[in-house]
Amino acid sequence: MKLIDILEARDFKAYTLQTTIDPETGRSSSKVTYNPIYNVYKSLEQLNSDFDKAAEKLKDDSELLALQKEFNSLKRKIDRHIDQKYK
Repeated sequence: MKLIDILEARDFKAYTLQTTIDPETGRSSSKVTYNPIYNVYKSLEQLNSDFDKAAEKLKDDSELLALQKEFNSLKRKIDRHIDQKYK
């Protein structure tokens, strides 16, 4: 599988791809530039996973559970914005 196939398999517009071909040698080269919002999206996913694990282990901490609920609400808003603007 080629790199481009892997990148295009994602729904997320996480990158721009520039391909240039050397007219003398015919050799092609590609430059992938990632969208900075992609890193925000990945970080949110990791933080959500970590938050869920902590909340699962610390079920008796009502403040943590309230914060998790607030975080999930904020994450949904950010996800919705990313879906509408960048996907």
